[in-house]
Amino acid sequence: MPWRARTLGSILSGILLLGFVAWVTQDPTAFRRDWTLRLRMEQVEPGVYARPGQAVDLRSGLLAELRSAELATQQFFGSRLARPTIALADAPALKEYLAVGNPFAATFFHRDGILAVVTPRGLNAEVMAHMLAHAEIKHRIGEAAFARMPAWFDEGLSTLLDERPFLQDNALDAKAAALKGMPDMHALTGREAFVGSEGEANLVLAKLEVRRWHRIVGQDGVVGLLEALAGGAEFQAAYRAAEAAAGLPE
Repeated sequence: MPWRARTLGSILSGILLLGFVAWVTQDPTAFRRDWTLRLRMEQVEPGVYARPGQAVDLRSGLLAELRSAELATQQFFGSRLARPTIALADAPALKEYLAVGNPFAATFFHRDGILAVVTPRGLNAEVMAHMLAHAEIKHRIGEAAFARMPAWFDEGLSTLLDERPFLQDNALDAKAAALKGMPDMHALTGREAFVGSEGEANLVLAKLEVRRWHRIVGQDGVVGLLEALAGGAEFQAAYRAAEAAAGLPE
């Protein structure tokens, strides 16, 4: 091989190696998730990953619950724009490799898309619709706007698709009666408020407020707010503007 070709090959190899190292070191968690999908999981259908050798009934259950969750998400938002990669982490090692802290499900910005991970505890249409709602919100407003959005709204809007017993209307109404008024959301702006022992209680508070808001603004208000946030609007102003546009005095 002529020396010029060898030199050019070495340079190209070096560039590729530097690019690979930069990718790994820039976001090692994203790298680990990506290689977990590629090397430790297999595609059940396009964009849906599960562990090789997984029980057939578990896979069929995943797909059946996912179809129901997708339909609920489409009906709530009017359309489904997000197409997240779905992964079923049915083993502790997979949860660790995918860096999932939530015992039910979680969504992440991942490379140029969104990764949604569900565990066996979350393998039902309620939790999966909640998960897909997070993905829809993230996709529609983008990473920068999502980082500025208060966590209570993201969680509250997503729980409107989640009818587990503690989030059903009768449980919410009982909580509202005990509070004697709507909860103060200022303490629930961070993601940490929705993990750990207080997480479920705070989901109830978030759903109470967003349920109130959604009953005023409807589907058009939800879509309009997300479009405003994607365009750079400040959250609180856009939130109140949606209420005013629906007829609630400012």
